[in-house]
Formats: sequence, structure tokens, C-alpha cells
Amino acid sequence: MSADASAPAILLVDDDPFIRGVMRTYLTNHGYRVLLADGGAEALRLSAEFAGRIDLVITDELMPRMTGSQLAKAIKQEWPKLPVLLATGYAELPAANAAPLPRLSKPFWQADLARAIDDVLPERPPNASVVPFRKENGHR
Repeated sequence: MSADASAPAILLVDDDPFIRGVMRTYLTNHGYRVLLADGGAEALRLSAEFAGRIDLVITDELMPRMTGSQLAKAIKQEWPKLPVLLATGYAELPAANAAPLPRLSKPFWQADLARAIDDVLPERPPNASVVPFRKENGHR
């Protein structure tokens, strides 16, 4: 199922095309509109050019040229109320890069992603359901 124009829009920023593809599939199948960016500069350009409202930014932390924390800071300067969810494989970020942002630890399951989105984005498409990326040992 794809999202309609009234569905919440998520800007997904990750330099890994595989991760972007998997997350895009999950998000669009669950009713979200998804804008894709491969880095901070493209994300800022898309944010400025998008005709609609972006409801959430999900960004990887470790990317070339601009980290997710740096991107979040730039976004907050321009759009202070736009929530940013930082996806990172690092348990602790260096203090210089740390930002008071909600975090999603990599690797994660679809259920983890859904919970993280619910925590920062109260408006969820009515058809959204949680299906695990994969199932191992009975865990999601």
C-alpha cells in the first residue's frame, strides 16, 4: 500500500542505498510518504524545496561530509519544531557530536522503528501495522 498526499511525510537520510531502500519500503507500505536523501546537503535542499510539510526526519549519524547530528542542528535552526530521529550503530556518540535527539539503535527491527516513530510522531497512518524485518529465535 502506498501513501496518499495527506499521509505524514518522512525525510529519510542515509548514505547507504540498501538501508534507504529497506526503510523506504517499510515506511511506504505502512502509509507514510517518504523523501529520500543520501546525505545532509541533499536533505537540506529537499527540506527547502518540498512543497508539503515534512513531519519527521530520520537520519543516520555517521555519513560523509555532514553527520546526522550536524544535519539535525541545521534543520532545527530552520525548522525548530521538526522532529529528528537519529539512527546510529554507536552506543555512545562523542560529546562534541551529541545532540539531545531521540535515538534509534542500529541494527533494529521494524517494531523498533515503529515504536521510535510513535514516540516522536503522534500522527500515524491508520493502516500502519508492525511487521518484523525478519524473525530470529522468536524475537522481533
